[in-house]
Amino acid sequence: MLILSTDSLFLATAPLTPLNPNTDVVFLLDASKGVTLNVYQMEKDFIVSMATQFNVSQAGPRAAVIMYDSFAYTLVRFNETTGLKDRVDKALLLGLPRRMDEALQQALRMLTKFGRVGRKIVILLTAGLQAVQPNVKSLSEAVMPLKELGVQTFVIAIGLQLNDGDIVNLVDRRQDIFRVSDARYLIPQAPHIARKIRDKPGKKGKKPTYFITWDISDLYKN
Repeated sequence: MLILSTDSLFLATAPLTPLNPNTDVVFLLDASKGVTLNVYQMEKDFIVSMATQFNVSQAGPRAAVIMYDSFAYTLVRFNETTGLKDRVDKALLLGLPRRMDEALQQALRMLTKFGRVGRKIVILLTAGLQAVQPNVKSLSEAVMPLKELGVQTFVIAIGLQLNDGDIVNLVDRRQDIFRVSDARYLIPQAPHIARKIRDKPGKKGKKPTYFITWDISDLYKN
């Protein structure tokens, strides 16, 4: 886990090597209750900055964006990568209670239906705690299908509300949680966070099961 504050602000200036062209990245944008307009704008700017760091494009690494509060909405699809900045800039703050499980499930649907063969990454931005509501899935339960698919998950934790117990089950290791004490530090940290994500070794999901059948009925015809 990396904790970033005014006392530990790392300004990276080295150029970032783009992600592998076969990589699919899904950003989960927190637009829920408790997120101020200023924090929301900084979240959006961070996503655009990260997409630039990763050098996303239609032909290279692709990016999609899902915004969420109590529900999850697809803001940018993989085939709309070239319009990512404009679509993210225009996204309005929602304001219902925070359901990270809904965002994770929407990411799963997107990657299952439209993901390519290659590395898959989900980057969850959150500025607070999961809502306590009926039928809310635990975060460990919500993230499990993504892990089984071979998706690498990372958390950008904004502010001081969240502790390790709230989000550690979302990631494979604590180093995959990046904390910023204030949203103002998101943009300066984008190159460093992008590099850490880029350099994490890949992982494999469950291998699909294939069934091969032969039609031998013709062998028994007279």
